[in-house]
Parts: sequence; structure tokens; C-alpha cells
Amino acid sequence: MVLGLLLLTLALTYRGADFYLKDLQARVDHPDFRALSPAGPIGQLYGIVGTALILTNLLYMVRRRYARVHLGSMRTWLDIHVITGLFGTLLVMFHSAFQLRSGIATLTAASLAVVVVTGIIGRYFYAISPRKDDRRMQAALQEVQDLWPGLAEALRELESRQQPPARPHSPGLLATLMTLPAWFRQARSRRSEIRILGQHAIASVPLVADDAARWSAKLEHIARLKAAEVKAAAGTHLLKTWRGLHRLTALLMVVAVILHVAIALYFGFGWSPSG
Repeated sequence: MVLGLLLLTLALTYRGADFYLKDLQARVDHPDFRALSPAGPIGQLYGIVGTALILTNLLYMVRRRYARVHLGSMRTWLDIHVITGLFGTLLVMFHSAFQLRSGIATLTAASLAVVVVTGIIGRYFYAISPRKDDRRMQAALQEVQDLWPGLAEALRELESRQQPPARPHSPGLLATLMTLPAWFRQARSRRSEIRILGQHAIASVPLVADDAARWSAKLEHIARLKAAEVKAAAGTHLLKTWRGLHRLTALLMVVAVILHVAIALYFGFGWSPSG
């Protein structure tokens, strides 16, 4: 994706660098003015393709709405969502010829910028959020059954004593962010308590030093997985709120794009290959 964005940027820049680097007055006399200006055939084509990609990008919202329908994995749809959004934004930037000469153009560019920034941050949150992995947990529990047959029950009892942090009644972004420290404190607490339980279990069984170290490492692995489960819950909570913000800005951007296109058509700026 990065390579594709770089190559497309280089190609579009190579096509019109001399035009884009001139000031607005000098552009009027440039040979590429009729082609590369926002109203020119190439400039408009950039805008049309970019807008089509951005509208395609919004299909991810529909896919999430029908997540149980088998239409490809959500991860693949998210990758397509990111790629179409970034490529579409790049084309729209070149469509504008890096100039904002009207209120509606400024509004459209600002709304698109907000959507892209919130989307990139949301994708970063998604990437760094731990995932709850039940299969790895079951495998780890199975490995220590010989040493500690009652481990699963002890973990369930531990989790029942640790209630998740209270969620705000109106889960706005700021309120959600304020709950994150409590989630991380609980993750550290759970990991610490499992370590203590593990130390008591190892101490109660006669083991040589190498075996004790091996069992301790396995129990530490379980402690990390259990702490990751808490962080995964926090990540899900944050992503749900952030997605709401991203979705709202995307809908506002669609309204701005529709207004932008409608005004352009009203003033006769329809696209044709010859301009």
C-alpha cells in the first residue's frame, strides 16, 4: 500500500509538478492550466476517481452492519477501507491542484482531512489493541494441569472478584479515554495476582530448580494472556467509541462532497475528455 501510494504520488507529481509549483496567477498562463486545473478534464478525472474510491470506502460501514453475513473477513474489508480511503484522498488533493478557492471546497477538504486523520488513528488503535485468544489460553491451561489441576477454577474465582471498570452512561470519547487507566490498573492487578497464585502452587510441589523455572515461565505466560484479555476489553470499548466519531465525520464528509459536486454541476463544470 505504501509503495502504491508513493508510486502514484510520483506519477501525478511528474505529470504536473511545474504547474502545481506556480502561484495562482502564473498558473493561468501555464500550458497545463486547462488540463490540470480543478475544472480541467484531467483535474476533474482525478476528482471523479478519488470520490468514487472514497464512496467505495464507505461500504465498510455497511459490511460492519451485516458482520454475520459471509462476504469476506472483516480484516480484509478493513484493509480495503484503508487503501481506498488513502488513494481516494491523494487523488482528491491533486484534483484540487492544492488550492482552495471557495467555501465549499474548503469545507470538503477539511471534512476529508478530519475523516482521514480519525481513520488513521482508529486503525492504529486497532493494530495495537490486544486480542482475546481463547485457543492460546486453553492450550496454556492444558499444559499446567498436571502441576495445578484447579487452575481454571482459581482463575474464574479471581475474575469474579475483579469487576470491570464502570463504563460511563453516555460513552463519549473523553469519558471513554478517562476509563482507560482503570482498565490498565486491572490488567496489572490480574497479572500480579496470577503470579502470586502460581508462586504458591510451585512452592507446594517439590520441584528441582529447572522444573520450577519451567513451570514459572508457563504460569507467567498465562498471567500475560489474562492481562491481555482485560486490555482487549478496553481496546474494544475505545474502538467502539472512536468508530462512532469516525462514522459521524464520514457522514458529514459525504454531505460536503455531495454539495461540492452539485454546485460544480450547477455551474456547468461537467466532465468531458476534451474539457
